[in-house]
Formats: sequence, C-alpha cells, structure tokens
Amino acid sequence: MEPEAQEHADRVLEKNAKKVCRDAFSNARLQVVNAYMKRRGHSINNFRQYSDVYLTVDQYMEIKI
Repeated sequence: MEPEAQEHADRVLEKNAKKVCRDAFSNARLQVVNAYMKRRGHSINNFRQYSDVYLTVDQYMEIKI
C-alpha cells in the first residue's frame, strides 16, 4: 500500500474507533441512568428519555448491570 493511502486508512480507522468508543460509553451511561431511574420508580418510555440526567459516583455504585 502506498504511504499516502496507509496514512489515510490510519486516520479513518482512528476517527471511527473514537466514534465507536464514544457511542459505547454513551450507551453504557444511559443504561445505568435508566436502571437508576427505574429503581427510583420512574417509567422508561424511550432509551434516551433521561439523557440529560448525570449521576454521582455514589449513584452509579448503587446500580449493577
């Protein structure tokens, strides 16, 4: 492979790997927030309903997924 093509492939891979990791962490956070809210008696109508809620470390520790 030509060096320019390899550099381009490396950049694309890095960009996409970052996106996959960011999405995975975001989804994991939403799963925990949803579990926390459900435990508190709130209903979950859609996956991103509580996307604006951020838990404290102690609140995260209450949930086991």
